Order: sequence, then structure tokens, then C-alpha cells
Amino acid sequence: MGVSAKDHPSFVIHGKLKCNGYPINGIVTMVDRFYIVFDHLLNFSEIPRSGKFRLFGEPNDDSLNAVLIVEHKCHNFTFRRTNQKVNRFSKFTIDLEDLHRNNNTLEIDIELANKQSTALPFVHLYKIILHGNR
Repeated sequence: MGVSAKDHPSFVIHGKLKCNGYPINGIVTMVDRFYIVFDHLLNFSEIPRSGKFRLFGEPNDDSLNAVLIVEHKCHNFTFRRTNQKVNRFSKFTIDLEDLHRNNNTLEIDIELANKQSTALPFVHLYKIILHGNR
């Protein structure tokens, strides 16, 4: 029998955000994916320049499909007029088996350099929906 959300009444995910191997700041949103309108916001945090983060979560239902959405500037895309970097985002799925093997605590270092998508307006609209469903 497989692992279910009932095996994880609460859990912790911690680690460090990295850009080309160096710590980077950003915003991490942890979501329990169901459907975009019904996704459950588990936690979010602004991450300092040290890149270190620690997020706590509790499943909303019997299934857990945890995803970390990281907003960051680990790229070379800039606005033409101001030459400032544009926010991008990266998604990372959390494996239930990994949580289960590690007693509901998972340490992961997240390298952002090679995994990113355009952020505007998707992430901002998505976060509004998540906060509204909370």
C-alpha cells in the first residue's frame, strides 16, 4: 500500500535556495495541488539572501500533492527601460515517499539556474486565488 496524506498530519520542508551554486533570496509558496481553483495554500515565506528556508505544512484532505513555487531573479532577463531583473518562477514537486522516509521532515537545496518560467501575471493571480481560498 502506498503512502497517503494521512501519514503526514504535519511536515517540514527546509533547505537553501541557490543560483549557480550561490545562496539567493526569493519567495517560496508551498501549495497542496488539487485543481487551480481548489489548491490549498500550505505556507509561504520571503527568503533572505542566505537562501535558507523552513516551511511547515498540514494537508487539507486525504491526498497531498505538495509543490513549492519559488519566485526569484536567478536569470539574465531584464526590463528594457530600467535594466532591472524580471521576477521569474520555478516549481518543484515534493515526493511523499521522501517525506515518509525522513519522518515528515525533508531537507532540499533548490538550484534555480536551469529551471524557470515567466512569472507575470500567473504567479500573482494564482497567489490571490490561494489567499482567497484559505
